[in-house]
Amino acid sequence: MSAIPKAIAIAKAVNSVAWQNVAFALIVKVIIMVAGLFIGSSVVYYARIQPVIFGIPVIGFVGYLAALILGVWVARSIIRDDRRRKR
Repeated sequence: MSAIPKAIAIAKAVNSVAWQNVAFALIVKVIIMVAGLFIGSSVVYYARIQPVIFGIPVIGFVGYLAALILGVWVARSIIRDDRRRKR
């Protein structure tokens, strides 16, 4: 009978590690997407693909903006998770 509480404690620890792995994998995926978006936007920007407003390709600018927003989101989530772990 004493093995059941021990098994429950081990299961809770394993569950916590599993969720940490899922969060890490999602953050890595978003970082790779941000890098790809940034590189793609650079290619579009320097190729001067139409439409162009004020000399700036719209698609390239939107890509840079999306990469910036996603990058800030990832950085914020990493900092927030780090603060939670320190408590």
